[in-house]
Amino acid sequence: MTTLESLDLSSNQLHGEIPMQLTNLTFLAKLNISMNNLIGRIPQEKQFTTFENNSYVGNQGLCGVPFPTYESFSNVENWFG
Repeated sequence: MTTLESLDLSSNQLHGEIPMQLTNLTFLAKLNISMNNLIGRIPQEKQFTTFENNSYVGNQGLCGVPFPTYESFSNVENWFG
């Protein structure tokens, strides 16, 4: 199982934190855990630093990279040109 390259668990009503064991899937190139009820910090180990924001959207309780920090919202006018 450690050679898994793609994992899509989107829209599965998952809840709780992202299990740190997922960081052991070092061949994982694509992850989609969007549209669930996940909470806590997004892991910053191994391949998790490469996944984009759309891997996590729809989980109101998640925080950390790649989501913007609170300070980024103060410059919201820069997002639109």
